[in-house]
Amino acid sequence: MVGIEPSTGMLAVAGRQEKPNNLVYVAGTAERIPLGDATCDLAWLSHVWHHIRDRQACADDLRRVVRRGGHVLVRGTFGDRLDGFPTLFHFWPTTRAICEQLPTIPETVRVFEASGFRLTQHQRIQQETAASLGNFAARTQSRADSALTLISDSEFEEGQIAIEAAAAAGQMPGPVLEVIELLVFRAD
Repeated sequence: MVGIEPSTGMLAVAGRQEKPNNLVYVAGTAERIPLGDATCDLAWLSHVWHHIRDRQACADDLRRVVRRGGHVLVRGTFGDRLDGFPTLFHFWPTTRAICEQLPTIPETVRVFEASGFRLTQHQRIQQETAASLGNFAARTQSRADSALTLISDSEFEEGQIAIEAAAAAGQMPGPVLEVIELLVFRAD
């Protein structure tokens, strides 16, 4: 397995973490994957599609490195499927408008089809994002979610105070669940 990462800082972090023996990280970008032609059976893009600047170049390069009959899995959030994030949007309403700017599923399918892929599967997967609202609030403190980095500091702080108060009051008991989209493309 090969992890492609454009950030030298993230590569350094990955290098310090324990990993399986069959995993290596290399510097590269989604638009210029540092692998040979037809060397992969599977490519996994998890929550990165919206970060890629030239999506067509990415899909073209994926078609170069993925063998005929191989697959590309794109997991993430799409601008036309936002019903899966009620907790985030409840405490930070502006993040919904930001997420509406994300690539849509039809746009993504068109890009991959133009590169010689065919959509073979689309699943909506419910996942437990946090064991509780308190755990979710602790996680959002780092402001690592792309949408949270784009709102104003005052809106972020207001939402963080509200979510921490809701967690302390026992509102929204149970785990925080989100629905993530998974698109599976086959290289023809």
